[in-house]
Amino acid sequence: MAKPKKDDVKRNGFDPSRIGSVVRRLREARGMSQYRLAQDAGVSKQAITNMEIGEIVPSLPTLYKVAGVLGIDLAEMIRTAYQDRGEDPPLTVAEGAQLLTTMADEKRELAIRLLREIAKP
Repeated sequence: MAKPKKDDVKRNGFDPSRIGSVVRRLREARGMSQYRLAQDAGVSKQAITNMEIGEIVPSLPTLYKVAGVLGIDLAEMIRTAYQDRGEDPPLTVAEGAQLLTTMADEKRELAIRLLREIAKP
């Protein structure tokens, strides 16, 4: 079976550049280079580069490996590619958790209070 082309999958509502944006944000939040992510995931650095710029439609095994290294659920990563296009892809749960761990204590407490307030029924 031939590998899907970027334009073909975009017509079906899947945008590989959205996955690339999430991969880049998570990688950078962890202070990882593309080379390190590629090494840890067992894929080529070029695959990571092409994934981040949306030039390729990554295979499920590749996405699974990258998601595992980045600590994000594969299904959550794939869902981001089907979201409505906006300025940035939506913040994933893993990204939110990562952001909270990097905040100063007072900012983290404020963010948690805000989330709890917003989540009230």
